[in-house]
Amino acid sequence: MQFNLLNAAVLLALPLAAQACDIRVQWTKNWQEQGLRRYQVKLTTNPVPNEGHAALYCDKLGGNNRACYWDSDGHYKADVSFVDGPAGYSAYLNAHNHAASEFRRFTGCEAILAI
Repeated sequence: MQFNLLNAAVLLALPLAAQACDIRVQWTKNWQEQGLRRYQVKLTTNPVPNEGHAALYCDKLGGNNRACYWDSDGHYKADVSFVDGPAGYSAYLNAHNHAASEFRRFTGCEAILAI
């Protein structure tokens, strides 16, 4: 291959084309509701807001009575219920680990959990 300005432009553009993407899942609060523990997380996609990525993560998230929505503060949120206590907390962690794994598999992006 002969090196020329076009080749140089392609090589310089590679880091931009392969720009890293991720979703950050941050616990925000939890509360009791109808005998269950309800957990809320904030989903933030990088480098730009991507509702499709947030919705995909939410779709892969297990649990009961899942609700995914844009909050009035401008963040994409996911609320999910699990049984109260250690077994429910373990199920909550497992659900997020599964959703993160599936998100990585489907998108090739990283999933960063702060739950």
